[in-house]
Amino acid sequence: MTLLASRLTIRHLRMVVAIVEEGNLVRAAERLNMTQSAVTKALQETEALTGTRLFDRTNRGVVTTVYGEALAFHARLIIAQLAHAEEHLADLRDGAGGRVAVGTLLSASAELLPTAIARLRKERPKLVVKLVEATDDVLLPALRSGELDLVVGRLSEQRDRLNVTQEVLMDDIACVVARHGHPLTMRRAVSLADLIGWEWILPPAQTSLRRLIDMAFREEGLEPPTHAVESVSLLANRALLIDADYLGVLPASVARREVAGGGLTILPVTLEVTESPIGITTRSHVRLSPAAQLLIGALRRTAADLSSRDISDQHHAPGGRYSPASCLNDEFSIYRAGDCAKFCMRGLATGQPCEGTTCSVRDLGHIPSSLPATASQCEEGTETMRLKGILPTALLALGVSAASAQQPPLKVGMITTLSGPAGYLGQDIRDGFQLAIDLNKGALGGRNVQLVVEDDSLKPGNAKQIASKMLSEQGIKIFTGVVFANVAFAAVPEILDSNAIYVSANTASATFAGKECHPNYFVSSWQDDSQGESAGALAQSLGYKRAFLVAPNYQAGKETMEAFKRFYKGAVVGEAYTGLDQTDFAVVMAQIRAAKPDVVYEFEPGGLGIAFLRQYQQSGLLKEIPMVVHPASLDQAIAQAVGDAAIGVKVTSHWNEDFDNPINKTFVAAWRAKYGDRPITYYAAQGYDAALLIGAGLAKDPAGGDNPSAFRKALLAANIPSVRGPFKFGPNQHPIQDWYALKAERAADGKMVLKTDAKVLTAHGDSYSGQCKAPAN
Repeated sequence: MTLLASRLTIRHLRMVVAIVEEGNLVRAAERLNMTQSAVTKALQETEALTGTRLFDRTNRGVVTTVYGEALAFHARLIIAQLAHAEEHLADLRDGAGGRVAVGTLLSASAELLPTAIARLRKERPKLVVKLVEATDDVLLPALRSGELDLVVGRLSEQRDRLNVTQEVLMDDIACVVARHGHPLTMRRAVSLADLIGWEWILPPAQTSLRRLIDMAFREEGLEPPTHAVESVSLLANRALLIDADYLGVLPASVARREVAGGGLTILPVTLEVTESPIGITTRSHVRLSPAAQLLIGALRRTAADLSSRDISDQHHAPGGRYSPASCLNDEFSIYRAGDCAKFCMRGLATGQPCEGTTCSVRDLGHIPSSLPATASQCEEGTETMRLKGILPTALLALGVSAASAQQPPLKVGMITTLSGPAGYLGQDIRDGFQLAIDLNKGALGGRNVQLVVEDDSLKPGNAKQIASKMLSEQGIKIFTGVVFANVAFAAVPEILDSNAIYVSANTASATFAGKECHPNYFVSSWQDDSQGESAGALAQSLGYKRAFLVAPNYQAGKETMEAFKRFYKGAVVGEAYTGLDQTDFAVVMAQIRAAKPDVVYEFEPGGLGIAFLRQYQQSGLLKEIPMVVHPASLDQAIAQAVGDAAIGVKVTSHWNEDFDNPINKTFVAAWRAKYGDRPITYYAAQGYDAALLIGAGLAKDPAGGDNPSAFRKALLAANIPSVRGPFKFGPNQHPIQDWYALKAERAADGKMVLKTDAKVLTAHGDSYSGQCKAPAN
């Protein structure tokens, strides 16, 4: 008899958990408000139903067996899910309640999490939030057991990521702090060697931050601090630091807040290796409650706000002096010369010194050559330039240019990812867009256009700050280019809230496709789920009955699996979540072989996809089990990189280089003429299409965004040209388009290419358009 078919009840499960946690039948009975004899009887029933001995009785109480531990683990999950179900029903009933349990680490407890909770409870005053502050070794087991819905703070190391999904919100670095008047605060410069010999307050030895602090000292050839009080209590740490000459280490977001409150000072020394991401950790394979989902949304918005907060809030320290210390300068934002100038000018305007204001040479290189030399007073070093007292009148010149007698080109803002491992995606979007401008002699739709490009570095805070600058300083009204969903969450609302137009050339999450659709938000690429849905439809059409799914262990990986299952009706015999930095997939290959599927669906983008495909071939699985993959897992660049490992692999896409239509032929020929053998990816095609769509709108409304409502109408009324062939917008202004199956093979010249094989979906929209109310004119 299975447990589902047995008479095992929630009462039995609660009893097992109580005995495990109390270690004694008497205390378990008191906790459950039952008699000891009733607990004993219930335990006997449970052991009979499970066919196992759950506890060993001793003179000192009960000892949980391995079977008892296993049942208690699942019992906690079931009880937690029932609680979520109750909350979900309450949400549906009154629309304002709910409960969420959150674990928090010190890095999030001072500002990120409290701000997000306050923000959310203004909208949902009946929401109940339970907070548990501890270290990872306490919080992660509580998360896995269902006691917590999510954990917020410094993300754990790779070894702690089993069965959890992590999402990066922002970056942080550790700062060294001391009380005002500490002997080290009197020095203009402090090195790590100067910190040796002082008493310290440090995180516990088992934490990842402590290990990084120790590493920072060892990399300088120094022994880490040993005379330390180990504590994660902010109240205790603050009291010890203020009352004695201790040194402490706090996350930068916490340290800045403490400095602003008075009493503490950040020492001008940087622990470079402690830079790490702050984010959200949730359980894999578990649907979050509506309340938890709403809190995650609030955390995303808050993180973006904090990352791009006005520099005057981040750089001003008590005592009327702007500090150049890296923990006060935002190491994770890109500041242009104008920002540094305003920073210095603000100090002069209030009678405060600005000496020591530091910006990178790269950024200060944008200072106009017309700026009077007598006013700039800049010193150039090997890595930085310091502004030593620029006059306000001269600083104003940094943001003002002479009026042009002719109408200037229309500026289109492109915020995209150009650096790092994913940099080629943004580069292709940029170059595809610019190619359309070049083919039309610097114009789109008859209007001269200037593409203004900024690298978001795949950091949401950077993207939001760039969007704000483009809006306020350059007056840009039309935007495009964001590659990744987490970056879009930060930048796109900033654009839409300013009544500007955003045309997505890549990511398009469910957030902006459903209830939060916006009249100024257009998508020329696809809604994100379409990629997984088309792959699921392909696997279904090919008659596969047993599928194994593989994806990275983060939100997009979970979403693409769900999208695949939406259109695939066969059995899913296994799922494997991999690390975002994983390069060895031997364990996954073994899981696939053991599960004996007849197809594998794989989403491993970029370099991950290259490694996975190569190892899939080397393991011999490529000859045994066919693959259907996500478009990001086998684009033209990946196909050329892996060679024969891609042969026979099927991938779905809305575009391919061999599409036989005039617009696509023009695009492909122009790309080849300009870039030679550089692979033509669908990212480049999407950049080109985004430019054509904006051009179609400009042909009808040359003002281009000065009147957003007029330009929106122009876009909707336009005959949309596309490298894909005809497509139209759905009610949420996302494409309704065809999806195709492609396969990798070698061309006559020996190069690896993707060939269009068959149509998979016709006029396919998305699953969220019905939730979007028709955007108002």
